[in-house]
Amino acid sequence: MLRRRLVLSYVLLTALTVLSLGGLALWLLQRSAAQRENEYLTNSAQAVARQATGMLQSPVSFASDRYALQQLATTSAFLGNVQVCILDAQGRVVADSDPRTASEQVLWITPSREQNIIEGGGGAMIVFMVDGDRRAAERSLPQGRRMVVQRGRNPYDGALVFVPDTGNSSVSHAAKTEAQPAKTSTRSVNVPITDFGRVLGYVEVSGAPDFVGEALTTARNALAVAAVAATALAVLCGIVVSRGLTLPLARLAGAAEQMSHGDLSARMLVSAKPNSHDEISQLSTQFNQMATKLESSFQALSAERDALRRFIADASHELRTPITALKTFNELLQNGAANDPNTRHEFLSESQTQINRLEWITGNLLNLSRLDAGLITLDLKDELVADLIESALAPFRVRAQQQQVQLQVNIANPKLTMRCDWARMQIVLSNLIDNALKFTPVGGQITLGAASPTTLFVRDTGVGIAADDLPHVFERFYRGHGDLNKGGSGLGLAIVKSIVTAHRGSVSAESELGRGSTFTIVL
Repeated sequence: MLRRRLVLSYVLLTALTVLSLGGLALWLLQRSAAQRENEYLTNSAQAVARQATGMLQSPVSFASDRYALQQLATTSAFLGNVQVCILDAQGRVVADSDPRTASEQVLWITPSREQNIIEGGGGAMIVFMVDGDRRAAERSLPQGRRMVVQRGRNPYDGALVFVPDTGNSSVSHAAKTEAQPAKTSTRSVNVPITDFGRVLGYVEVSGAPDFVGEALTTARNALAVAAVAATALAVLCGIVVSRGLTLPLARLAGAAEQMSHGDLSARMLVSAKPNSHDEISQLSTQFNQMATKLESSFQALSAERDALRRFIADASHELRTPITALKTFNELLQNGAANDPNTRHEFLSESQTQINRLEWITGNLLNLSRLDAGLITLDLKDELVADLIESALAPFRVRAQQQQVQLQVNIANPKLTMRCDWARMQIVLSNLIDNALKFTPVGGQITLGAASPTTLFVRDTGVGIAADDLPHVFERFYRGHGDLNKGGSGLGLAIVKSIVTAHRGSVSAESELGRGSTFTIVL
């Protein structure tokens, strides 16, 4: 459909262009030809008027005068291939050429010594015979004059001219002329015959060959041929250009269809030509970028879906353990264990522990969900780093003494401040300190410090983290293998990462088995 529209648009544009330019050319040609025709008729009429001046100086009464005027009109009409009408001052017709009579005249051509009158040769005296009487023919010419026609390559380059007769002429040959029927123009001119300002009569010249119509017909035919050729060329160009435009679009549609069927690896072939910045290339590039982002997003969604499945499985497992324990204690108490005070106290105490564990897991899961969804607004303030660390260490000092683990603080500048949410940063540091105490043996050391206003670290001399476990320690419910799996819910470090991410920061872990671990927070 698009290809047909493109081809049709090419054809319409070409047709409009050809018609517009052709119409303008025809108009200019018609105007120029009409102007030339009018000049030709005017010049011929003026030449006849000059010759008729002497014949009309007195009223035309004698037959010889009327005969002379008639011969002038007839001769002029034949030579100029026009119709000549001579009128007196009152507008009455005195002489009128008759094309049928002119076509029956015998033309005598007499060589002349005058040169350059007719293009390509010498001049000629043209004489009409009247009923074979040459003397009558001579009397029909103006005294001392002869008639010639100056012509050039264009029909209107010359006009009727009367030149003096130098004599010494002899008849060379005679030819019977045959009038050729031709279309005549409807244009006419009227020129006054004057003598010192006095109007003696008028010369009306009309019926010239319709060279304007012939020229326009030829031009129209040429325009029609040009229009057909241009239309054919436009169709060919439209097919070639439309193929170049629609082929990439067809490929784009094919790639989009592949993607709609699940093949996110489908890509468009981008032109390898240098400096190729056309719209099709840009569209192909944008489509490929969109496809790459889509594929990446779907891969991320797939990975997140898998992680969510694991998270649900782990969360179900974590919640199932305390729930099962509570159910067991409840059944035992209902079956008579409640009668024993010591057993009842033990079961109730253990039940409270499991309830506390359930509360901690569900509370942290809720906090994680809120952090991930961006529903928690941080209360950011400039806090003194020394106070932040000391507040986080305070609850663990007794436990550290019991485990015989040394707690140290290493701050580059006691007046160092950090912009953060105090309460949530306490949770981050508390979780890191709790993990460090959990995996640091007797005699070990835990150091909290700040290297800059944006960097905190917690370093311990514990058992360390295996290289296989290190990339996963911040995942939810991940508890690792071996010594790393020492109970807990596996949510502590996940909460740390979520809170730091909410601060637009990052947390990383470095560790070596048997030598300890270092957790670094960069806000």
